[in-house]
Amino acid sequence: MFCKNCGYEITGTFKFCQNCGAVLESEPEAKENVSDDPATVLISSDQTVSDASPAAQQQADFQFNQQPGSYYAVTHAKQSSTTDYPMKWFKFLIYFLLFFFALINLGNAAMLFTGFHYERNQEGARDLVYSVFPKLKTIDIVFGVLFIIMAVFVIFVRFRLAGYKENGPRLLYFYFASVIVINLIYAITVKIYLNSVNPQAGDAIKVFSTVWPLMIFWGLMIIVNRTYFEKRFRLFIN
Repeated sequence: MFCKNCGYEITGTFKFCQNCGAVLESEPEAKENVSDDPATVLISSDQTVSDASPAAQQQADFQFNQQPGSYYAVTHAKQSSTTDYPMKWFKFLIYFLLFFFALINLGNAAMLFTGFHYERNQEGARDLVYSVFPKLKTIDIVFGVLFIIMAVFVIFVRFRLAGYKENGPRLLYFYFASVIVINLIYAITVKIYLNSVNPQAGDAIKVFSTVWPLMIFWGLMIIVNRTYFEKRFRLFIN
């Protein structure tokens, strides 16, 4: 504050100038208004944030930070959700489990490309199976390619989750559902083909014996993760 008579700077709260003794007039407090643009806060008709007092600038910053999507709002939402709910499962997902699922998909693809899954019960069974059911090799290769696609997709999902993207959890549910569908379609396709060539062989090969446990597992993964991420939806707003 400055004296209007002599220009002396007044550092305290006085009614009279310490230099010339003139009566000091108290300055009216500036009225703060927020314009339609949150980045511009008008203090008066001809005064902007750059000319405002520190208190007015702090108020302007606070109002701007409360705007949806601002860095403060996003960070505050993440901190609140992290405080309210533990994030150990989330970290386990993005740092280990989703990478492990990618490796599992690649392993399934390799097994289907080589026909190794027929060798588990009897050595040399792969050549025998493919000789009796020649189209089975084509089926295995097609689904092997699908498993490679799923391996790439689950890595994509991992980075969406790690980046707190809004669609990250939904992509994770989609991945689990896709694995269920692919395994089920593979089992049905193989069963139909085997029965069309040799019904007795089709009945002897228990295709669904390994599919049902997988379907139950992936179904539980959908339920557990949906329940988990619905409580932390405020995190995924990028």
